[in-house]
Amino acid sequence: MRQFDKVVATFNPKRRDDLNPEAVAHIGLVTEWRAMRIIEPEDNSQFEGQWAMMPLGSDDHWTGWVPLEDLEIVDR
Repeated sequence: MRQFDKVVATFNPKRRDDLNPEAVAHIGLVTEWRAMRIIEPEDNSQFEGQWAMMPLGSDDHWTGWVPLEDLEIVDR
């Protein structure tokens, strides 16, 4: 995968205990996603080294990124 590549995927987070309400509402939905950047060590994230994915074509209420591991890719 490269920056700005797009995939169609279902949002299926591995952990759900720390999701914001907007993210919870999108669990199980198929959406188009774009690879934005590699998650860096300074993000203090367990997802270091993965792609940070942003939804495209969804509603205006979604904020933030999700790690690639939380997506089940339907189509590349």
